[in-house]
Amino acid sequence: MNDYVLDPHLLAMPTYSPGNTEKEYQEQFGLDSILNLASSVNRLGPSSQTIQAIQQASQSVKTYPGNDLSQLRNNIAKFVDPGLKEENIIVGNGSCDILRMAAEVFLYGGGEAIVRRNAFPMYEVLVKRFGGKCVFVETNPDYSFDVLAVAERITDRTKLIFLANPHNPTGMIIPQDDLDEFMTRIPPSVIVVFDHACQDYVEDRNFPNIPKYILEGHNIIMTRTFSKIFGLPGLRVGYGVASKEIIDVLRRTKIPFYNNSISMIAASAALDDAEHVELSRATNHDGKKFLYQQFEQMALSFLPTQSNSILLTDFEQDTEYIRDKLLCQSILILPAHPYRFPNAIRVTIGQPEENLRLIRALKHLL
Repeated sequence: MNDYVLDPHLLAMPTYSPGNTEKEYQEQFGLDSILNLASSVNRLGPSSQTIQAIQQASQSVKTYPGNDLSQLRNNIAKFVDPGLKEENIIVGNGSCDILRMAAEVFLYGGGEAIVRRNAFPMYEVLVKRFGGKCVFVETNPDYSFDVLAVAERITDRTKLIFLANPHNPTGMIIPQDDLDEFMTRIPPSVIVVFDHACQDYVEDRNFPNIPKYILEGHNIIMTRTFSKIFGLPGLRVGYGVASKEIIDVLRRTKIPFYNNSISMIAASAALDDAEHVELSRATNHDGKKFLYQQFEQMALSFLPTQSNSILLTDFEQDTEYIRDKLLCQSILILPAHPYRFPNAIRVTIGQPEENLRLIRALKHLL
């Protein structure tokens, strides 16, 4: 390998570790099974309708993908906003893939991307992978975030802004009023990437309408995923929403037959099953209310969430110690170290019996 000249950005970029697999934790701790409340997924899984579509789609793998991508893009456009068209949608290998496309396209030749300090680590990874520089904006001591402080950091070197809404891992949102003011301060030379991976769980009516900005002509990319409420993280389907001009450029990063048949057919089936989506929302709503009540009774600090996970804060104990002790009871939670919150843990809201199991384990431990 010493004879090759490799991309220095590739060699210098930080790595993102998704952590051990459930099987690896089972082997390490001698467990038969694990309740995984560390991964931000829908604990109900996909609907039976979607599973049936996957089984039927398995017959299509003997040929190259056909018109499924066009159909999926149309279905997504209708799902997101009636004013959108197929030309406003790009489908990728998970929503992280759309984030990658944005960094690859818009950081060509260097430049800066503004990122929240306590954000999804992949933003920083992708910015540095494609030769950009991260400009970090700090989180407030109470875990809130001033989005207008992001606008104040814009310079002539700024090319991208990454904003998660709801934020991962706090579950907080940027409301419509704040975002309206924020967008008036964004110059046409800057692309704002809104990571809306957990949008389908939001209950706050003041959640911003991003398609409105896109239809008005703003330079915005909104990313969403089928890995959360639709229960399809293993199929890796995500999508981006933007103007036709931005989508046309992002598509240049894809190779032929980029999206596989099974994932596209499954995603379309998931969009059609509104009943399962509503059941998932209701389960999440009831679960977080139960957990709020239990955490308050246990005098645990936590942040009210608009997502499918809750951030427990201000632990005096080492959070990796808490993780390991809960693993001994076959429950996996996420210490928030990757998000630079050393005294916090993130727990996914599960089904009723799973939430009760978590509470019993925490009471036993703490």
